[in-house]
Amino acid sequence: MIKNIEIAGKDVKFDTSLSWMFLYKTQFGSDPIDIIMPAIKAAVPLFENAGNTLTAADIDMITDVLSEMNVTEGLQLIWALAANAEKDIDEPTAWYHGFDTFPLDEILAGIVPAIVESCLSTKKFQALSQAAKKAVPKKRTSRASSRQA
Repeated sequence: MIKNIEIAGKDVKFDTSLSWMFLYKTQFGSDPIDIIMPAIKAAVPLFENAGNTLTAADIDMITDVLSEMNVTEGLQLIWALAANAEKDIDEPTAWYHGFDTFPLDEILAGIVPAIVESCLSTKKFQALSQAAKKAVPKKRTSRASSRQA
């Protein structure tokens, strides 16, 4: 699946067909499934057990799992997906240097559903999508403010 996202005024293509995983492993030396599967593994049983409805606590749990991914891993995933779409992409540092701003949270939010869809059966992905649409997340505080309490 090709996903287009505008980043700092540039239209960037991301290809989530599974070949991006080989690009990731070749470039960074580790398996990307080790990064994304904990989040998927945490999410899928929630939909099976909750009748396809997510509670705020369920969303918090998924968010916590995803927040365990460090910034470098997120950037590496993004680069591999972009490299899968554009064969002549610069090496990661040069590619990232070409952007004035890089809203990591917005970019990941735009491509994570496509990554999940490429890794799950259609039935599981549809259940995940339906549950996410029905979920009403609770108001979250930043980690810094919650630590002070």
